[in-house]
Amino acid sequence: MVRKAYSNFCKLQQKINPPDLQPLKLMSQSLVTVENCISQILEEVRRDGVAFGVSLDEDATQEVHDFAIQNQCMEPGYSYPFLIDDLGKKGELPTGHIPVRALVKNPLDCFIVREISNDQILLTLAQNYLGYFPK
Repeated sequence: MVRKAYSNFCKLQQKINPPDLQPLKLMSQSLVTVENCISQILEEVRRDGVAFGVSLDEDATQEVHDFAIQNQCMEPGYSYPFLIDDLGKKGELPTGHIPVRALVKNPLDCFIVREISNDQILLTLAQNYLGYFPK
């Protein structure tokens, strides 16, 4: 209900004041592979909350993984940044804290993440699902 209200607010806001969309710098080839048509993927997401059949190129996946393990992570509510390599065998940090999430600081510093965030296929999926252009 909250997401739907937020979506309606954003739709209205974009109708009143359309976003200044910069032309997307499209890659010659998308890193994303889609096994089904966009309308089928959207139907699955609306029905199940998830859709399979959208995947990322294996080399790109490895680059994102390498970036994540080489850069500091943080967890909301936990004050200290950490590296994935700081985690012990049971997933605990030297302080004893066991992070639930390891959110990489400054993910847009990763070239592949920047490219994915501008991927026309993903933006089309997001815009059609949300009903407005995502920020």
